[in-house]
Amino acid sequence: MISIFLICVLTYYFNFNFALKTEVQTSTELHNALKNVNPGDEIVLKNGTYRGQFKIFINGTQSNPISLTGGRNAVLTNGEYAQAIYMNANYWILNGDY
Repeated sequence: MISIFLICVLTYYFNFNFALKTEVQTSTELHNALKNVNPGDEIVLKNGTYRGQFKIFINGTQSNPISLTGGRNAVLTNGEYAQAIYMNANYWILNGDY
């Protein structure tokens, strides 16, 4: 009980960021990661094709942006003319390795 209280106090006082790095390899995993991401977190796309529209609504912060990263063989697609990423959020870094 005391340790949980101490973690809460330290987190608030020092603004600790417990960022997570989440690796995904399916469209379902990416959808879930985008719904559960927190400021400072990083989502890493493994090589593969991710089909669907991926919606981003959770904000990062100026000091803790959220990252979505993938290599050149991680492809997001929603058909020939449809957008694969819909973003209505701030403080994100989208990074592809080219």
